[in-house]
Amino acid sequence: SESCPKGLGGYNHHGKAWRFLLPPNLLYRASNNLLEHLASIITPWIDIIDGELGNGDCSLSMTDSSTSEGWTRKTNFKEAD
Repeated sequence: SESCPKGLGGYNHHGKAWRFLLPPNLLYRASNNLLEHLASIITPWIDIIDGELGNGDCSLSMTDSSTSEGWTRKTNFKEAD
């Protein structure tokens, strides 16, 4: 997945691609880190909707934003003992 100040997009290993261009009234209202994070969530979500991922399947969602990667790995949930 990838983003820029004007939009975001991504593709899966089958080559299915998606993109979303931000409307003019939303340009420059979100950081590129936030757009990168949204893109890294949307890409596997599309695979789930298309039936490419099932229960228990793993997905690799890559980003070039270390901030987004950190947000993806962070959790506030404490696992039960």
